[in-house]
Amino acid sequence: MANPRKSDEDKNIQGTARRDRSAPESVSPNLVTKLPKAPSILGKIGKGLWKKYTKILHEQGVLATTDLDMLAQYCMQLQIAEQAAIELNNGLVETLNNGKQKMEVKSKYLSIFNDASDRAAKLAKEFGFTLLSRKNIPAPPKKKEGRLVALMGGK
Repeated sequence: MANPRKSDEDKNIQGTARRDRSAPESVSPNLVTKLPKAPSILGKIGKGLWKKYTKILHEQGVLATTDLDMLAQYCMQLQIAEQAAIELNNGLVETLNNGKQKMEVKSKYLSIFNDASDRAAKLAKEFGFTLLSRKNIPAPPKKKEGRLVALMGGK
């Protein structure tokens, strides 16, 4: 079994850190300090989703001001999908009558639902709302207690 991976801090302490293997610096966006109001383009459903997801991301400490427009798009797509799903309760097939003949066609709301769901799924990956994407989004760094401090009984 392989040895567990050491943190960069441990490597620095032990003198085994190498600059060519360190992670590149990343841009730190401006984090939102208080929960923002929902955009006016969202309806009742979208505003409820906005409150839900801004709260989740804010509590995790990853909601940045640059994310708000994309989050609004995500909530809008979920709202569209939900409204289309409500219309689909009337049936998946519509009957068209042009006077001479009747024709059954797929409901337009099915296409609207599928398109909005696909767009929402793509945006969900950006925010870590899917199982696979969640592991690829770095969480804010937690302050790690050094071994010496732990051996000394804390701070």
